[in-house]
Amino acid sequence: MINQIINYINSQGRFVSKKELIENAFWFTLSSVVGSVQPKVEYNYKSYNINYFGISIAPSSAGKSWVYEQCKSLFDENLNYKYKELIKKGYELNNTNKTEDEITIDGFQTEIKNYIPNFENTIEGTKEGLYLRALAISKSFYGSLNLIHEEIMDVIRDSNLNVMKELYDGRFIGKVIKSSVNDNIYGIVSNMLIFGSSTSLKRDQKVYEYFAKALGSGIYRRSFIYYQEPTDIQVNTNKEYFEKPDLSFIKIFINKYLKEIIETGKYPELYFSTEALEYLELINYELLEFANKFKEDERFSAEVGSFDKLLKLSALHAILNQRIIILYDDVEYAYNFYKRIRSTNMELFNVEPQHKRIYRVIKKLNKATKSEILESDIFNRLTFNEDIKLVEEYAYRKNEVLNVRGSKIKTYSIEPMPISDLNKIIVSVPKVDKKEKTTDYISMEIPFFGKNQSLERLVKSDKISNFCLVHFENGKRKSDKTIEGQNCIGIDVDNGITLQETIEKLSGYVYLIYTTKSHQKDKGGIVCDRFRILLPTKSKFYVDNERHKELITNVCEALGVGSYDVSTRNQDRLWFTNPQAEIFKNQQGELFDVIPYLPDTEVREYIERQIDRFDEKDYDTDEINRRIGGMIKWFINNTYPSVRNQNLFRLGSFIGDLTGNYERIETEIYKANSMLSEPISEKELRKTVLQSLRRKYGGWKWHIN
Repeated sequence: MINQIINYINSQGRFVSKKELIENAFWFTLSSVVGSVQPKVEYNYKSYNINYFGISIAPSSAGKSWVYEQCKSLFDENLNYKYKELIKKGYELNNTNKTEDEITIDGFQTEIKNYIPNFENTIEGTKEGLYLRALAISKSFYGSLNLIHEEIMDVIRDSNLNVMKELYDGRFIGKVIKSSVNDNIYGIVSNMLIFGSSTSLKRDQKVYEYFAKALGSGIYRRSFIYYQEPTDIQVNTNKEYFEKPDLSFIKIFINKYLKEIIETGKYPELYFSTEALEYLELINYELLEFANKFKEDERFSAEVGSFDKLLKLSALHAILNQRIIILYDDVEYAYNFYKRIRSTNMELFNVEPQHKRIYRVIKKLNKATKSEILESDIFNRLTFNEDIKLVEEYAYRKNEVLNVRGSKIKTYSIEPMPISDLNKIIVSVPKVDKKEKTTDYISMEIPFFGKNQSLERLVKSDKISNFCLVHFENGKRKSDKTIEGQNCIGIDVDNGITLQETIEKLSGYVYLIYTTKSHQKDKGGIVCDRFRILLPTKSKFYVDNERHKELITNVCEALGVGSYDVSTRNQDRLWFTNPQAEIFKNQQGELFDVIPYLPDTEVREYIERQIDRFDEKDYDTDEINRRIGGMIKWFINNTYPSVRNQNLFRLGSFIGDLTGNYERIETEIYKANSMLSEPISEKELRKTVLQSLRRKYGGWKWHIN
């Protein structure tokens, strides 16, 4: 049944929803329906109301609200149309000794008249209103209190956590309304489904405190908490059509229950089979072991308390299969679901190393002393000096600099790497003339372009045979003497991409391309374009030799360079000059941003998650499609949240200039956006990028032969 619903929902939606997200909404919805007849489950000589608490923290584009609406549409027709009648009937059965006047005095008839059906209740109402609604249900055989909210942190901040706990336990305690009605309410079947945005919790955030307080109140062990990272979203490419699942058997089953209850005046009760009971004992032991193993971890401190919710989910699974005996399979499903949910919410509490937390504190405070940093969070003071060194390294990996100023009182700040100066490109040239070999090199900073001493002139030198794009300790060219810090990268292209294709792909960047001595000559039986690409980088970057190799590999894959000299990946690589070289250059573009290509950075990890979503073969049909495919590949490899809009516009402009067809622009923009780990919402996309592209290309059409 779950798979039928997943297939149906995913065939309707724009994105593929995760199974756990759908299950959370499904079980809440089912418990809201079956709760109206208040079934109970018996375990260890104790009866439990069957209810369900679900918390789904997922990205906005994961379709969590839409998933819930779909589940609602599958279920609300089963019972809502006669919900009031059910509660009224139950009240009459439960209060046969009362007269009509007494019923009126209770105010029950008034409450029932205004009773809101399932799924329309929210936690946004007053505590008093919630109490009155619960009071009406408590006086009846029938009815359940079903609550839904779109943002968990609003609930935690604005609601009394004890009330939420009392709802789960099926009772309210104490006076909660300003009237003569102050009864404690017992035995209410309560169900709750809360959604939230997908932001992992950091210790220095206020929201962390709120959520930790909620877990401490018992919400954790009472709830199935599902957490989904934004980057887990996948575009739905399933074109199959799935019919809406037929859930009419649930209505038949519920009506069968109703008839039995009305005739007998007894609540339905579910029981565990012998095999199921034995399995539950094993599960209880596993939960104890797990809790003891991680007893210091707040995420798992209430594992044993999770046992009750497994009992109730097992019972719901049995009800769905039209049984009152809970079998081994029911318990197995509940436990597997619980473990999968548990594995996703482990990421909700983002337990970071201390140096990363110090880094974030410095970024937040902009400039901070040691005492200010230590006072902002719980840090180990004894390891601070070692952690600061790691902060410096971590900042470098994010292309930032940790600045330390002051002598007696040091202040720490983290700033972006300085923008590269095109007049100060880092190079090293040999000390001796062209004819002699040497490992002695002179460190220099020269202009990228120019007729005099510049990189543009150096590549065609007839006096200097080679150069390097790094500096060396003591001027000795050795890989272990390389000084980290570069502002230019080079690629030696042997085959696989033409000069013209390369120029098109690099059209937005500042570059210098010069042909090699084997350009358009027979080399191993192949005649093709052979050239070298020099790209000045947006900022100075710091990597060791191994990370430099990965960087160049990433850039070559993004450009679609099929064959290149792998030795050029080394930092100390010699770049040979060619006095007869043809020069191709662009002085008007942007400096090349290496951040998306640097290995082991957050941006690179982000981009790698979206690379597999693009298949260049889909565009290998004709020349125009190949060029569009190449540009989309560039887009996927260069786009992360802070540059999404500008890169989408750049992609759209490329397609517009190439085809003159706005419909093609819109199609490819939607497709490219959906491949991103964090796509822009369709509404924002229409209002920003597509609106600008429509103004530029939508009013006129032309065709390129």
